[in-house]
Amino acid sequence: MSEWFDKQHKLPPTRKAGRFKKLLIFGDSHSTTWRTRHFAPNKEVFHLGAALAFNLINIENNEQLKWGKEVFSILEKNQPLKDCAVMLCFGEIDIRTQVIKRAIRNHTNIEHEANKIAKKLITFAKMLYEKFGLIIFIWEPVATMSSGFNNFHASYPTVGSEQERNYATRIVSTELRKKSNELLKLGFQIYSFGICEKLAPNYLTDRSFYEDGVHLTPIGLGLGVLSFKKLCKSHNLSKFNKFLSFRLAIKTRLKCFLDYIGKDKKPQALEHTITKDYFLNDRPKKINYTDKVKISLSSSFDDFPQLKAKENSGYCFHTNCDDLAFAVIDLVNAHSLNLIEIWNRFDSKYERAKKLQVLVGNDLNKMNIVFDCNNGVWGLNSAPIRVDFQIEFEPCRFILLRLKEKNYFHLGEVKIFINSFFLQPSGSLFL
Repeated sequence: MSEWFDKQHKLPPTRKAGRFKKLLIFGDSHSTTWRTRHFAPNKEVFHLGAALAFNLINIENNEQLKWGKEVFSILEKNQPLKDCAVMLCFGEIDIRTQVIKRAIRNHTNIEHEANKIAKKLITFAKMLYEKFGLIIFIWEPVATMSSGFNNFHASYPTVGSEQERNYATRIVSTELRKKSNELLKLGFQIYSFGICEKLAPNYLTDRSFYEDGVHLTPIGLGLGVLSFKKLCKSHNLSKFNKFLSFRLAIKTRLKCFLDYIGKDKKPQALEHTITKDYFLNDRPKKINYTDKVKISLSSSFDDFPQLKAKENSGYCFHTNCDDLAFAVIDLVNAHSLNLIEIWNRFDSKYERAKKLQVLVGNDLNKMNIVFDCNNGVWGLNSAPIRVDFQIEFEPCRFILLRLKEKNYFHLGEVKIFINSFFLQPSGSLFL
């Protein structure tokens, strides 16, 4: 494999655009978006499951990894391949679940980890081209799931803020286009196209283009097809462009067109030119995230539960006398926890919290205990319980505070701190 990988100038013959008869589409669930019968008359979609771009290839030795082997195996079984092209659809799951976590754990930054994903994709595409001589299209990752969608999967938790993940998506797309253009100059027919800048202006995902927060609606796909057609036109692949048969209702086509050209607003360039004001490119900072969370109680003795200390009250929330009374704190997305500080009630009834437990996790049915109070009454001197987290700790969405016995449950104040790369230009948090 490594022998032909290094032969950049001994390229296999490429199929002529006018002879294309079939498009082979490989990838994660985003590959199925292109399965619509309206897209192209002859295509075959190979949905590989929750496939990560990270597991396509080992950059160090060019060894195929799990999903890379799967793609090669399918192509080799279909030999001889004639008049085909390949489309790769990978990367969105990496960005949604892995990139922010890796940047924090590896003591790097978002740009470094996002560029790793782009490098894996472009290197794998180059390897495919050298082996099979087929034109390769890379469908860049779409903008990440909006925090407004309730489509969190405990097995594949969405990690980091929406803005951090969309920043990573921009970096991946920018790098893919840059590297594919460089390879084109060397004779490799590898093309990259996408619409992340259209789907997430200002790094906030436009939910109207998504069915479930992850996959595109027909209108969203329409934007993708327009991007594909534009790519074909700019690279003189007009005969392949005619291979497509995508059709939409007139109203839908008009909306796609207006959204694509950015009517009534200036189109945003893909290059992330303003990111120095928004994103940290060294190490993440410890951020007070308390104002961004949601809280729910086993029951409510008080009409306005919160985590901040209240004026003229000794507690921030208060349940009834429940069996295993609890408070669930929802961070909306999984985040890298830095610190949880908990104050007992400030005025009286301190003994009610003597059986406090703190649990964290991404599935409320499978939570991990990180603090278990076994020392009796605490907080008499207004000192908080501190639960610190190592940088390697798995990102979590939920924090569960509960009592191990039947009692009223109330606390004075709770503060949640996370590790984050994203700041407003003023330095204040905007998650």
